[in-house]
Amino acid sequence: ILPPLEKCSPMARSTITRTRGSSSKDSNTSRSWSRCGISMKGVDIVVEHVGLATWDESLRSLKSGGKLVTCGATTGPAVGLDLRHLFARQLSLLGSYMGTMAELHEVLGHVFAGRLKPVLDRTFPLKDLRGAHEYLEKSQMFGKVVVNP
Repeated sequence: ILPPLEKCSPMARSTITRTRGSSSKDSNTSRSWSRCGISMKGVDIVVEHVGLATWDESLRSLKSGGKLVTCGATTGPAVGLDLRHLFARQLSLLGSYMGTMAELHEVLGHVFAGRLKPVLDRTFPLKDLRGAHEYLEKSQMFGKVVVNP
């Protein structure tokens, strides 16, 4: 179910428009989705790389039978897990730690061919590095924040 786009920020509107039909979700975007009033049955896959700060919301965002792949713990490694929630909804958890150099080259091939594109929220000039940090601290981004020299 897609949100009424008028409830979303311009960046979220743009991203939602570009990503209609997607069945996966990056955990960093979960707050942006909920701010837009999206009511979903859940997503197939969450790639969780943040850790403690987003763990609960990442699990809640999965549909029954969904999979959570964790590959990071930036905000803390110790998370909680209600096992009843795990087995009742038949969720799968997978830990992933990088890959081989050949796999990296394969993924980069997709990036360079234009088949994989990061979502860019905002770009800052290097002279406004302070503003970029302040923007990141507010956790309102919907995608990557870039600082250009």
